[in-house]
Amino acid sequence: MLEIKNRKEFEEYVDMLVDLNLMNNDGRNGSEEAEVLCDKMDAPYDKLNSVEVRLVKRIATDLNSRNDDINLEWSVRKKLAMEFLKERYEELK
Repeated sequence: MLEIKNRKEFEEYVDMLVDLNLMNNDGRNGSEEAEVLCDKMDAPYDKLNSVEVRLVKRIATDLNSRNDDINLEWSVRKKLAMEFLKERYEELK
């Protein structure tokens, strides 16, 4: 397991990354809402160290590879996405 030194920023970034992934799956990539979220993601990302950056990039790739049932409610989809990640990444437990 990798040591996450910036735990708060790491978890905040991953949470927003999941939201962005769900928006993209809904076809809202490039929307004003998605752009605002991307801007908000900059602050925690800027505080991550190189190990944490590599990890969030792997997480983003895994999120993009998973199936997301857009017919479910947002909260259920987000919970499923987080469970998916927690199964794969000890750092998120």
